Amino acid sequence: MTSSRFMTAKTLRFTRLLIAGALLLGLVGLQTVHAGLDFWLTRAPVVRPIDSCQVIVTGTVRGERTGDETEGLAFGREIKGRWHIVEVAVDDAIKGIDLETSTISARFFLPFQPPRGMYSALHPFQLNARYLIFLQPAPDSNEYDLLQGGDEGGAPPLRLAPVLPGKQDGVAPLDRLIPQLIATAQEENITIAAGAIAALGYLANWRGDKRGVPVLKELAAKGQPEVAVRAMRSLTWGRDKDRSLLPLFEELSNKDDPSLSGEAIAARLRLGDTRALHQAVQWGEASGLARRQIESISGAMKACCRNASREEDVLEALQAVMRSQVVEFRRAASRVFRDELADKELLPTLIDLLDDPDREVQYNAIMGLYEAAEGWCNTLVRGYVPARATFLEAPLRYVTQWKLWWQEGAKFEPYRDEYGNEIPTVRL
Repeated sequence: MTSSRFMTAKTLRFTRLLIAGALLLGLVGLQTVHAGLDFWLTRAPVVRPIDSCQVIVTGTVRGERTGDETEGLAFGREIKGRWHIVEVAVDDAIKGIDLETSTISARFFLPFQPPRGMYSALHPFQLNARYLIFLQPAPDSNEYDLLQGGDEGGAPPLRLAPVLPGKQDGVAPLDRLIPQLIATAQEENITIAAGAIAALGYLANWRGDKRGVPVLKELAAKGQPEVAVRAMRSLTWGRDKDRSLLPLFEELSNKDDPSLSGEAIAARLRLGDTRALHQAVQWGEASGLARRQIESISGAMKACCRNASREEDVLEALQAVMRSQVVEFRRAASRVFRDELADKELLPTLIDLLDDPDREVQYNAIMGLYEAAEGWCNTLVRGYVPARATFLEAPLRYVTQWKLWWQEGAKFEPYRDEYGNEIPTVRL
């Protein structure tokens, strides 16, 4: 956003949260949060570990053996299961082992039954298939421990096209991997192609390596839903926002197939195209909407706010969304008002949201009003921001409180000590 108002509101909220987080979490807590973020960010089949991983190979699985029932570490605890050891014929020793290595043994532990609420630990390999595999040397053994899938149920090793590139000495790892990823992304079997499509998008948007972008654009332009949807997501998820892709997505957003048009609208939103918000409203009025596409568009609305170039366009478009008949769109837009835009200048808009018939929209409006009214140090709105469950028990009470505060002039009264001095506060 170029708007100083938007950035100021967002920066102030972030600063308060950062201070509060430092006070509450401490060093151990921050380390835990970092570990959690790293775990979730590495679940997708991307080449993220390439810099830190000790051993990287590509190869074909030639056999597998299993051990006896035992206990091993999985999901952070000791749990019953079996060790699996696969024999891999190495096509290319990309990093960490001798280029002439012909075979390796990679082991991973699979529990019989993951703890309740955790993802199932899926078997990561198929016999006679090629993979990109991240490893680390196993202690006191000539084998290697698999760093993907297996014990934590994460993304499996990335499957590659059955093309043998030959071993390449003296070539950087990425220069050896990208041709294989491109060939894999073009496979007709979407089960094989999907992982490489995601990996090429990761490299383009987080690592700045754009060599896979032409292939992703070609896959998106073909208009085959299973492939095009993945390619559009891959091109627009990440740090880099390539707005030169907008003409392609605009064309796709007019397709009759809702799975294509809906994802194209979401892709435009992720690039900050506020016109896509207006089109989403029109698209949402049609019949036979795909639930997945509604969710995709709703999830992209916040990214649109963050990446758009003009605040006026964002506000106008979000207000149009709030007139949509699709409740998921209104909920998403109200959440953007709440989390990204809430400041004193937006008070009239937030008050208007209280009249929406959906309770979640009303609750988002109340949370945004609390932020805009500086409720953490405004005594006049103390108690006006309940927990969600409390709000749902008596929604009219809290809606009425905020409307009355607005009608009486939206006043601000800071906390003061017994001598009348203003007490500085920090929102926790």
